[in-house]
Amino acid sequence: MKETSSASSLQWIYDIFDKKSETDKILYEDEDPESGFILLPDYSFDLKNKEDLHLIALSRKRDIFCLRELNARNLKLLKNIESIGVYSLHI
Repeated sequence: MKETSSASSLQWIYDIFDKKSETDKILYEDEDPESGFILLPDYSFDLKNKEDLHLIALSRKRDIFCLRELNARNLKLLKNIESIGVYSLHI
């Protein structure tokens, strides 16, 4: 698979997983290497209006660079994100 993004452009994501940044913003973390992810608010969220909340889910799988790369093999990950992000997370 051709890497579509350079490692330097993804450093901010790796810093979140390595707990070097954004640790105070993490809403949920699942450490499973296949279906795990970190959920945090989008950078534009002002922490005031829940109606304006948009979440970012960062997959632990480092071979997923964008939504276009998702396929049936990622179904467990997607269901996990949906389960937590939509049904379980009470913000």
